[in-house]
Amino acid sequence: MDKLDKRIDKINEIIDVDKTYLYRNNKVILIAQSFKKIKEDIKQFENPSKDLKVYSVDFSLDKNPKSSKYPLIINCTQTTLTPKLNLVVKMEDMTLSVSYTKEELIKYGFKKSHINMIIKAIKYNLLSYDKLSVSITNLLKANNKIN
Repeated sequence: MDKLDKRIDKINEIIDVDKTYLYRNNKVILIAQSFKKIKEDIKQFENPSKDLKVYSVDFSLDKNPKSSKYPLIINCTQTTLTPKLNLVVKMEDMTLSVSYTKEELIKYGFKKSHINMIIKAIKYNLLSYDKLSVSITNLLKANNKIN
């Protein structure tokens, strides 16, 4: 097993890439098969008194990572949870995709802290949004500027 295979195995130990995760304040509040299912399951929560920002996170892990340019892509969408427990994407809500090349996966691996960095980058506008996609290297550089 080479380094890339070990990194891929580690990703599968940390997260289920076939699920959608909903975060609030850097904590997972809901995990489901899809965003549609999250929208259904959120109804079990207590109604917030005002709009809250939450973050939907999806993973795309290539089935053949060795031949893929970007074996791992994380998509994070800022979403608003309304007092009526609806999840809506408003005009001010942002989306960010973070890609990992094979070399970046070997060098950095995947850590849960990367998700928190993506959320922080969206929340505090740490990245230039002329592009909606960045590499993990650029995300790590942006987060190091404020840490």
